[in-house]
Amino acid sequence: MAPVVGGPGTAPDSAGATGAGRGARPDRREQILVAADQVVAEEGFSAVSVRTVAARAGIGASTLRYWFPSQDDLVTALARRRVDPFLDDRRIADAAVPPVERLAECLAQLLPAAEADRPVLEDWAALLSTAVGPHATPLGRALYAGGQQSVAARVRAWLDVLVAEGALPAGRVPTAVPALLTRADGLALGLLPGGAVPDLATALAVLRADVEALLRRPDVATADP
Repeated sequence: MAPVVGGPGTAPDSAGATGAGRGARPDRREQILVAADQVVAEEGFSAVSVRTVAARAGIGASTLRYWFPSQDDLVTALARRRVDPFLDDRRIADAAVPPVERLAECLAQLLPAAEADRPVLEDWAALLSTAVGPHATPLGRALYAGGQQSVAARVRAWLDVLVAEGALPAGRVPTAVPALLTRADGLALGLLPGGAVPDLATALAVLRADVEALLRRPDVATADP
């Protein structure tokens, strides 16, 4: 489950924004994303458009389109920017902590922090319904894609740390990233009222079991490329 990217009244710390631009003015890209964040914070994602964001940034629409050729590109980048602050690396680089503990701790961020956070799950499910199915919208698809791309990049970075330590064969990473994201999404859906996952403790236990299986060393050296 990608963290819900937020609506009116929410905005990430602009100091934590990432992303290198094209051309000689990478700060222009950042200026555009800051302006888009302000639009979202005041009016919600539905208000994001090339014209509204360009006006807020004090630039022309053609300049904005140089950095973001389409509105979907702008929304996807904005979604990624707004998800990033909700995920951190916890203790993934602390080699004194067992790899299973570190990775499970990081992946736990993809689930609600507590039972009381179930409304967040409902918001996420509502966002998901705008990305797939009969009620999908271009905006919903762009938001979901941006969030998933951001989470996938962070999970890959966590796995790369373990690969560098020798705790995980590099050949497992390409399939492990989508597998772990799919599992987290399924557990999140299962935590919704009436779902198959009874509580958060069960969801975390399932996720940890997946981590243990992923990091289990193969009995035969040729099991992984």
